Amino acid sequence: MLAAISLSLLASGLYAQTSPLAITLRAVHSENNNEKKIEATLTSTQIVHFPCSGVSMLKVSVYGPDGTVARDTAKGAARKTAQSTSPSHSTICISDTMEPGQSVKESIDVGELYEMNIPGTYIVQLKFDIPGGPPISSNKLSVVVK
Repeated sequence: MLAAISLSLLASGLYAQTSPLAITLRAVHSENNNEKKIEATLTSTQIVHFPCSGVSMLKVSVYGPDGTVARDTAKGAARKTAQSTSPSHSTICISDTMEPGQSVKESIDVGELYEMNIPGTYIVQLKFDIPGGPPISSNKLSVVVK
């Protein structure tokens, strides 16, 4: 049984100055105790050119209270299958160009994508794959399920 959750930042999400993009996670307050929503903000630190192709996507990782990868829900498994052919609701696609300081935001209910029904602290982190570049990681966010 899921009860109220609290969300808090574990790290400030500092990034190397040479990284063209930064990802920052924050908690999203919800009146629904079953929702575990987060907001990811992708911010360009320099001019970035790339097509929206489904190749550039935000990947969600959730680790359970025991430190192992949380299991996918049926919706989470379907999303991963769909991402191999087209973007889904938890994929950020940017078309053409992002200017320095430009941001794109995406709200994600990680509770819809991962089984998070055991009380404890879950760790959420996102990675964004840039074609031809290294993945960029977000700060870590703790999700406490009571």
